Amino acid sequence: MDFKKRAFLFGALSGIFWGLDYTLAGQVHTLLTMTFLVSMWLTSIHDLGVAGTIGIISKSSVKKVKDLKLWQIISICCIPLSGGLAMTMYMLSTKDIATGTAIIISSCYPAVGMIGARIFLKESLTKLKIIGFIVVAIGIALTATNELGDKANGLTGLFLATLAAIFWGLEGVIYKLILNANVEVNTLLFLRKISTIVVFLPFTFLIIDTVSIYILLLILAIGIIGYIADLSYMQAFKHSNVTLAMSLNITYIIWGPLFAFVLFDQNIHLVILIICAILIFLGNFLIFKSKSVY
Repeated sequence: MDFKKRAFLFGALSGIFWGLDYTLAGQVHTLLTMTFLVSMWLTSIHDLGVAGTIGIISKSSVKKVKDLKLWQIISICCIPLSGGLAMTMYMLSTKDIATGTAIIISSCYPAVGMIGARIFLKESLTKLKIIGFIVVAIGIALTATNELGDKANGLTGLFLATLAAIFWGLEGVIYKLILNANVEVNTLLFLRKISTIVVFLPFTFLIIDTVSIYILLLILAIGIIGYIADLSYMQAFKHSNVTLAMSLNITYIIWGPLFAFVLFDQNIHLVILIICAILIFLGNFLIFKSKSVY
C-alpha cells in the first residue's frame, strides 16, 4: 500500500474508532454525577485500559521507553497537560450538552493544530489546504449550530468542548514533533497514557468510593477501543502531516452521532448530518490533494 493510501486509511480508521470511543465514554458519564474529579478519574481509568492493551500486545514497545532521549520523555510526559485535560473537558461537557454535540464542538481542534504546526513544525499552508480546512470547518459549524439547544446549560458545555478542541490541537503538534524523531508509535502511546495516569489519578482518590466497580470495568473495556483509535491516529501522523491527519480524524464527528443514534437512540438531524459529511469529505479531498501533506 502506498504512502497516500496508508495516510488516508489510518486517518479514516481513527475517525471511526474515535467516534465509537467517545460515544461510549460519553454515555458512561451519564451514569454518574459528573464533577471535575470524577471526570479526571474516568480519564485515568480509560487511559489505563489503553496502556494495559499496549502492555499485553507489544511488550517490546514498553521496554523501548528506557531508550528514549530526555527531551522525548519530557515532551511525552507533558502531553497529559494537553490531551488529558482535553479528554477531561470533553467528559465534563457531556454533562451540559448531548454527547453528539460535545463531539461536534470539540472537533474544531484541527484549526489549533494547523496553526501550531505552522509555528512549531514549519509546515506549509497551501491555498488548497486552507480552502479544504475552511470547507471542513463550515461542515462542523452547520452541525454545531443546529444542535446547541439540546440542554439548558448549552453555553457551559460549549465552552468546555471548545477547551477540549484547543488542548487536542496542541497535543497533535507534540505527537508529530516526537514521531519526526522516529519514536515508535506504541512506545509513545504507552508512555503518554502512563503519564496521564500518574498526573491525574492521585488527585482522584477522594471520589473512588463514589464510583462502582461496574463503571470501572466498563471504562477499562472502552480503553481497548481507545487504543485502536489512538494507534490509527498516530499512524496517520506518521504517514502525513498534522493538517491531513487531523482533518481525516475529524470524521469522528459524523461517526459519533451515528453511533449515539444506533446504540443509544439519541436524536440526530439526518439531513444536516449528511450535509456535514459531504462538506467534510470534500474538504478532506482538497487537503488530500495538497502536495504538502506527505
